[in-house]
Amino acid sequence: MRTIMFPLGIFFPPSIFAFLVLNSLSAAGELVHTKAGQSATIECGLNKFTNKLEWQHGNNLVVRTIGKHGVPYKGTGDIRSRSMVRQDTNLVIKKVKGGDAGPFTCSADNESRVHTLVVVTVSVDPQGVLQLGSQATLKCGVSGLPTYTVVRWRGPDGGLHPGSLANLNPVEVAHAGIWQFVFSHEGAEYTEEMIVFVNAASMTTAFQYFDGLPAPRGDVLVPALAWWVLVAGGSVVVLLLMVLVLVLWLRIKRRKATRQLLLLLQHHRRRRSPPDAKDVTEESKKDGDKE
Repeated sequence: MRTIMFPLGIFFPPSIFAFLVLNSLSAAGELVHTKAGQSATIECGLNKFTNKLEWQHGNNLVVRTIGKHGVPYKGTGDIRSRSMVRQDTNLVIKKVKGGDAGPFTCSADNESRVHTLVVVTVSVDPQGVLQLGSQATLKCGVSGLPTYTVVRWRGPDGGLHPGSLANLNPVEVAHAGIWQFVFSHEGAEYTEEMIVFVNAASMTTAFQYFDGLPAPRGDVLVPALAWWVLVAGGSVVVLLLMVLVLVLWLRIKRRKATRQLLLLLQHHRRRRSPPDAKDVTEESKKDGDKE
């Protein structure tokens, strides 16, 4: 029988080596990432179980269920009150914290899968709407991955800013929009998004006119986006008014047609109705007098 030798001098028969490789592949898990404060769903990868289902966070028990219809038993950690099992085997964690990051092991009967939860925090300093010409810093953090993980920021224009900090000095109109925090793990790329708002009166200079109408000017701070929304909203209102007028006109026209139809029916009934009995008696009397 052939054997396979590793550098450490450990010998494995080919059958055992194949079993170890297949088992390691089957146990490969997924990376799940979310922002702090949001919910995360970690799929077990094993859709059903018969005897026992168990979730562990590192070496700590999160939840265990004995039997298909057994009552879940939860561990003692902080995560126990924010976690639950859904769809038989999947783990749902609410209000995720940075301390929740790390490996999660799902065991269903005699099989197991190891997954990784990554918790991302993104922020801008100062908070809120940024002013043109001021200074600001975008910050990000990753929990659950090695410290050497490559991270960077991608701006609305597609430009990359290496590292966990992106300094905006000075703040420009081009900085407004969606920023992506990008990190890599085992050759795959993952992103989390954050929206940056820039507020300044001079933003309207980029949109001076819309169909010949001057944009708002002066000391009032009106972002260009708000101006576009205002114009679009006015167009929608005009369209709704036109539809309302058309509906009212159709209803009035329908009422007139209905009224004319009723008059025609009444006239037709009068022409076809039999003569009154009194009129018949008077006609008989007149015939008798003539004779």
